[in-house]
Amino acid sequence: MKAYCPNKCEEEQFVTTVLVVQEIVTPNGEFVDAIETTEFSDGTNIGNNEWTCHTCGEEAKWNIKQD
Repeated sequence: MKAYCPNKCEEEQFVTTVLVVQEIVTPNGEFVDAIETTEFSDGTNIGNNEWTCHTCGEEAKWNIKQD
């Protein structure tokens, strides 16, 4: 699947919400370098959140054809 702007904006960047989880591993509260996310851009969890065009704010549409 590929997101696109229905207003045909040329910039192909979108805004969405992603939950990021990091473990605190030191007594000082410093974070590890590895970051785990619960939303993926490969389509496995894509329908559970809204994507909007970074340029105009319109909700993204989806092309389900495989490129």
